[in-house]
Amino acid sequence: QTLRSIPSPPVLIFVNSIAAIESLVAMLRQEQFHCCGIHSEYPQPVRTTIVRAFKEGGGEGGREA
Repeated sequence: QTLRSIPSPPVLIFVNSIAAIESLVAMLRQEQFHCCGIHSEYPQPVRTTIVRAFKEGGGEGGREA
């Protein structure tokens, strides 16, 4: 509900585990939010692409969590 109240939410959410990232991304996508998870098991070039996409206003970044 909070995310829906923001016109176009550029939001970063931090969690403490890879499992939490995967669960949160799945839930947000089910609610039709464009999002992408990022964690340390992704190679640095993938993480860089995800962060760049976020900064440019994209939510997907080209990688599933």
